[in-house]
Amino acid sequence: VSIDEFIYHFWLAKNDFTKARDIFHVAKKFILTKAAAKKTLDELEKYSGLYRDLYRSNFRKWRNDETKIRMSIEVIVNRFRVRQPLPLMLTALFKYEAKSLAKGEIERLFSAIELFTFTNTGLMSTRSSGGVLQMYTLHARALHSSKAATRREVTIDTLIAKLRSRLPAKNVFIERFSSLRYSDK
Repeated sequence: VSIDEFIYHFWLAKNDFTKARDIFHVAKKFILTKAAAKKTLDELEKYSGLYRDLYRSNFRKWRNDETKIRMSIEVIVNRFRVRQPLPLMLTALFKYEAKSLAKGEIERLFSAIELFTFTNTGLMSTRSSGGVLQMYTLHARALHSSKAATRREVTIDTLIAKLRSRLPAKNVFIERFSSLRYSDK
């Protein structure tokens, strides 16, 4: 797990989109006092374990009813090695741990990301653009600041609709899916 990637994804989960190379300069503008620096370091500490859980989900003590969450993380992060949704996934895991995101909500969110990742990365062999990272970042910030009453409609449903709109046409999907071949090798 790269500390630079962690800091970048942590920053994107809470702040406006910026390029990785500009994080230091942008952070200097926001972290102006010792109190702000302490607060940021405390948050980094809280989020670091969750970020590790995204990369090494087997280190975490998952409950039996959290298998779906763990498996989605495994597929997205480790099998497909996709990094764009990490700011959103980090925020979702934080909210889930804080009991302000229901298990059904995080399962639905991760399942949608997993399906999008499988379809576009695994099946269609397309690579995500910077626009996808910006979309995930926007929804990470929205999830971070959302209230329970509007979270499903404003954050989760909107993201799922955006992901659906980026899926390939049905005929293209069927053509690609039918051309898959399975082998033990």
